[in-house]
Amino acid sequence: QRYLVEEVEDGLRIIDQHALHERVMLEEFRKQFARAAVAKQKLLLPSVLTLTRDLRRRLDEHRELLESFGFEIEDFGPDGVAVRAVPALVAEHDPATLLADFLDLAREADPGVPVLERALEFMACRAAVKFGKKLSDEEITRLLQDAASIDFSATCAHGRPTGIRLTLQDLERFFHR
Repeated sequence: QRYLVEEVEDGLRIIDQHALHERVMLEEFRKQFARAAVAKQKLLLPSVLTLTRDLRRRLDEHRELLESFGFEIEDFGPDGVAVRAVPALVAEHDPATLLADFLDLAREADPGVPVLERALEFMACRAAVKFGKKLSDEEITRLLQDAASIDFSATCAHGRPTGIRLTLQDLERFFHR
């Protein structure tokens, strides 16, 4: 429920399902963002988040980026906001927590990585299947097909490998053959 094992021509490939799905989701978010067409999910009931002054400042500073990712946010009372829509790929997450985590990400500035790229990576990580979740055969097939369709699937958004390959020669050496 954490790794997938795939037989390949010259041995086995062991795949970290979360890392591979995170890479697939990163590329999907990049495509949607580049087309200015990030799918969003409207909420039946808004989710309210109370903001500190610092969070309010960060929200105001990054509101345009948040909206381009599919968030719909409006003021709610003197120190709160109501989240009315979220990116569809992360719709199963609590909207207020998602927004708060995004604003925390904006605080943790890394001068070497633009906020946009960190936001894409953040969304991809949240959208990816969780480590330890049992996938159905259909979900596994879809993940492998999606991964085969992207140019670069060797690492996740955080740089971790998505899988390792063990050749028959590696296996024979391991078993002293």
